[in-house]
Amino acid sequence: MPLFVNATQPAILKEAEAGFNVRKAFPLLQTPLFNKLIGNALPAAHPVFEKLNSLARRHGQYEYTSAPGVACRLEDIFAEIESSVYKERKIDRYPLPDVWREFYEAEIRDFPAMLQLLFVSATHWGEGRSYKLYEFMNKEFLPEIKRFYGFDLNALKKALSKLPYINLVNAVIRLLADEYWDEEYARRMSSNVLAAFLPLTDKGGARKEFMHETYAGKERRTVFLHQHSAIRFWMSDVFGDKLTEATFAEYFGQRYAFYHKSDYLTPRPPAAITKNTLSVFDFGHACQTGLISEAEMRAELDARANAGDSLHIASSFRYGTIKPWQRNRLKAYGAAGFTLLEGITAQVSDSILESELSRGEGVTELSHLALRLGRIEGAPLWIRILGALGSETFVRIDHTYSSNYTRREVLSHLCRICHPSSEDTPETLARLAKRAGAGSERLVEAALYAPQWLALVEGATGWKGLQNIACFFHAHINDHCSEAMKAEIARFTPAVQEDLSMGAFETSWFRRACREIGSRRYEKVFAALKRITSGAAYARISQYIAAYGGKMDAPEVRRQIEEKRSRDLLMMYGLIPLNRRSHADLIDRYRYFLQFFHEGKAYGSQRHESEKKAVELGLSNLARTAGYTDITRLVWNVGTLTLKSISPYFNAQERSGVKALMRVDGSGMPVVHYFRQGKELLDIPSRLRKDPYVAKLRTACKSLRAAYANSGIMLERAMEERTPFPVTELKALKKNPFVWPILKMLLFVDSEGTAVGFYDGEGLVTTAGDVLPLSDATALRLAHPVDLHALGVAEACRTYLRESATEQAFEQAFRKHYPKSDEEQACEYTLRHAGEQLRPGKAAAILKARRWIAVDEELWQKAYPADNVMAAIETVSHALSPQDTGPSTMKRTAFFDSKSNAPLQVSDVPDDVFSEVMRDVETLFA
Repeated sequence: MPLFVNATQPAILKEAEAGFNVRKAFPLLQTPLFNKLIGNALPAAHPVFEKLNSLARRHGQYEYTSAPGVACRLEDIFAEIESSVYKERKIDRYPLPDVWREFYEAEIRDFPAMLQLLFVSATHWGEGRSYKLYEFMNKEFLPEIKRFYGFDLNALKKALSKLPYINLVNAVIRLLADEYWDEEYARRMSSNVLAAFLPLTDKGGARKEFMHETYAGKERRTVFLHQHSAIRFWMSDVFGDKLTEATFAEYFGQRYAFYHKSDYLTPRPPAAITKNTLSVFDFGHACQTGLISEAEMRAELDARANAGDSLHIASSFRYGTIKPWQRNRLKAYGAAGFTLLEGITAQVSDSILESELSRGEGVTELSHLALRLGRIEGAPLWIRILGALGSETFVRIDHTYSSNYTRREVLSHLCRICHPSSEDTPETLARLAKRAGAGSERLVEAALYAPQWLALVEGATGWKGLQNIACFFHAHINDHCSEAMKAEIARFTPAVQEDLSMGAFETSWFRRACREIGSRRYEKVFAALKRITSGAAYARISQYIAAYGGKMDAPEVRRQIEEKRSRDLLMMYGLIPLNRRSHADLIDRYRYFLQFFHEGKAYGSQRHESEKKAVELGLSNLARTAGYTDITRLVWNVGTLTLKSISPYFNAQERSGVKALMRVDGSGMPVVHYFRQGKELLDIPSRLRKDPYVAKLRTACKSLRAAYANSGIMLERAMEERTPFPVTELKALKKNPFVWPILKMLLFVDSEGTAVGFYDGEGLVTTAGDVLPLSDATALRLAHPVDLHALGVAEACRTYLRESATEQAFEQAFRKHYPKSDEEQACEYTLRHAGEQLRPGKAAAILKARRWIAVDEELWQKAYPADNVMAAIETVSHALSPQDTGPSTMKRTAFFDSKSNAPLQVSDVPDDVFSEVMRDVETLFA
């Protein structure tokens, strides 16, 4: 088969086939700079690396905070800095960017030198590599490569490997190359090197057989001369990011020539390195513009070593589900489009599906490709897959696919990747299922296995509440949910999915879901869950449900925790219903969790961290069991009930002439004070740090500070979610010296929303001084700015707080209010900030902190389950690669019904929900 279907081949390939010399083809390779840095190798290049190494040593003690929030020193680790998501340029995301820039200006000075330093850094020349494949390639191919270049970098690379900061130096060189990149120069250099090297691949010895060791034993593999890093460096994708139509034929033709001469990486024995330097979109564009035939395109999707990867991307592209950065990168190919790629992908997919849906138990030649399909669509196809499976069970959700390609494996995979099309309706699905003989229970089991079908199956079967209970189970059994599944889960609960999968159990959600679906259908869904999940996952969720249902004995579970130190049992312990003496039982369990945490320090830091998370989730389960919305409310109320145990710490005790006691400051934060002869000391004398009483006092203070540290965050969330506070609870909290200073500064509103004021323990006190009495049967909630504006008291409240110098635990009265405009009321979305640019990294950091979920790079969602509202922030990404953090453009903010996904008019969205969403949106542009 000819390389190109048209008669005109790129001139660069003709010249390459004629064997022209690279030094004549591209004078830049003959410049003194090239000879200085590489041709003479060690004498000239080594000092540049050595100077950079000395610069790294000079700043080795520099301290910075890495992106995960860990304190680091430069000589220990070179990582992205804290808040690196805000940095536009890549080098600015790392420590000391200006230091490295100054080095470039002083020592490197131009891009040709920079590219050659990168070449030295990124290639290996036999300098003691231990990886067997590298050793083999160096032994077999380096002699020919050295003759081609006319130099040997082995001595230089060995010398550089001895530099103490060489890893940091190499990282800095990569960053500087990215910072000062010259696309045109790099492309021309790459083009000429490859053109000159191509004839060498026709010589004997351009391919070698390598004995590859695997877990199954040894097997022969093939490696090629051009796969050595010294040549592969010039084929890197970085040289093709910004290619125009005029240079695409040259770019594609050169790389295709190497691909063709390596038997498309599908030789016998198979290739040891199968990564192709051309993407499936390169092939798609080449096909669309006539550089290759449609048969060539099809071979890339179903016959070659990379066929699986290419088909996965192409089948996802066919249905528009590739990543936004991939979509944006397609713009570089011009306006030709990819209609041929889509059509050929459809043909290949259809062939695979026909083969697999009609197969027997034997493996077909297309079975391995069936497992690489990224997406297929349509209710008719989904029902056909279920029909082909018959009564067979699905492979488990957490099943790891093998190379056996059994019929059950393949069909289960096809069921998982099949999605509803835009034409599918519950009525269509019901009709197709009836015709195929698929009953309701089989459809429910399949939808539980492939959750994208839950909404349609719920409508087709009439099993109201199926989505709710299925999302509950997926949230609690899946360690890794897709972003789309997380968005579905967020429709039913504000809890974080990762916490749910680790052991947090949403009792209120479980009650709602069970009530909605009914006990008889719940049992059938639970039985279906057993058939699609692993035995361990099913047993675990069964135990949690048993604990919540009171089928576990608390003393026995506690005994097993102490015996096995089981984190799962610890989290279940918090779910077991409290006994009749609930206050005493609650305090006892709370103290046991703290005891378990402190005991964990004896088991090492790594285990202590995992146990710390288990204690946190166990306490969250205990809080729900006790009727509190979160751990902070639990800590407050337990603290109120146990004040007697810490009351001695409020009385001064003298130790060696120093009096120590605990006091609570105006914000409710406990502080230890020390006095000597009537004068307060700035800190405790060192000789008293190990005094038993002082140590207990300091530990108690530290624990209390940690317990109340998140009070402001919790109260702000309670305001947003309109959480009720029973008056009886508020009366009890008035006795708590740590909580009351916070609560008494906040504005409350009655349940009817008719009165606003500060709670004083008896009633609501307005800013005018009037007292509105309250009965113990009533409940209050924290006032939102929407309430203050609705009652016309917003400015009066602000004035009162300013004049009384009252500082609230979070922004409440002074929180900005965002009312709906008349134009927005009749719309399903708002265009506020539409067209404005935002930084994706910065937006991600802000939105995650505000509990928004990223469905993909262009869509963020936040659910308000109490109001059945889902808000969505839609943007348009301009990134060209995963590493690119270019600006995105705000598109709109829309609202949906969280149960039906039907669009909501802005007028139907609660005013406080709309205001909070708009506050989050405006923060992105602040």
